[in-house]
Amino acid sequence: VAGLITQPTVMVVDDSLTVRKASQRLLTRAGYQVVLARDGVDALRQLQEVMPDAMLVDIEMPNMDGFDLTRNVRADSRTSQMPLVMITSRTAEKHRRYAAEIGVNVYLGKPFNEDELLRTLRQLIGEKAAGASTQTFDPSILLLIHHPRRHRQRQRSAYHHADRQQVHA
Repeated sequence: VAGLITQPTVMVVDDSLTVRKASQRLLTRAGYQVVLARDGVDALRQLQEVMPDAMLVDIEMPNMDGFDLTRNVRADSRTSQMPLVMITSRTAEKHRRYAAEIGVNVYLGKPFNEDELLRTLRQLIGEKAAGASTQTFDPSILLLIHHPRRHRQRQRSAYHHADRQQVHA
């Protein structure tokens, strides 16, 4: 459908169920669709079906860690330009440097600042996220746009009804 605004999708890749669920709540409230993966292998499998607008990736995970996942994502022509945010408890400079070398866009330490993460995603994904996350559909606006008299009449009758109740009291 032309002109339809779609929510941007973010894949959260972390072996911690708590981190995945907390990230999902935060991102959903901010207007994102969220896909969850428990490790790098799970993320690569899901990337065959869904193409997120960005990925949040932990380093330490079983089966395939965040560094290996990043190398795989960057090596695939379909995902090579996808924004990657690494969120990890490993905050040493050597880890940050290595992450940058293999193509991580932004490196955040745990615990992360929620506002900083949301700001980072808006910058990486672009205005698609900002527009989708701040606009909600309010059907009462349609009533005001298409039937302004009917809306005013309904308001007046509600006031008159309240006035009649006060008179009879």
